[in-house]
Amino acid sequence: MSGLELSTTARQNTVWAGLGGLAALGFLALTRTAQGMKPAVKAAMKEGYAFKEWLLTRAEHLRADLADAAAEARHDHDRERDREQLLNVLSRDKELLAKVEALIRSKAESQPVATEKLKPSRTTRKSRPRQRKQRSE
Repeated sequence: MSGLELSTTARQNTVWAGLGGLAALGFLALTRTAQGMKPAVKAAMKEGYAFKEWLLTRAEHLRADLADAAAEARHDHDRERDREQLLNVLSRDKELLAKVEALIRSKAESQPVATEKLKPSRTTRKSRPRQRKQRSE
């Protein structure tokens, strides 16, 4: 090893020392020019606050618009679901009515229809009010 070569640790220390020196020079330069930059920094911060308020206002409007869209979507979804349920109920009712109609037709076809006129039976009395006998005193 020659005397001009630095070890890895020494090189790292040299780099850190150089960076520290540059930071110190930058800090000194910044503090001297900071007095002249104060109005510009103040104006930039003022614009930053205005931008923040504008951004929050826009975000609130966007949130309200999204909430409205979500409510409308939910309403449309519920209405479509109710319509589908109603259609299902109506189709089931239609199927039941068709089955009842078929059952009635099959019963009517299996039973003969009476063509002769039915005569009243003797046990059937015509309903007439009974007359009470009045007692004589």
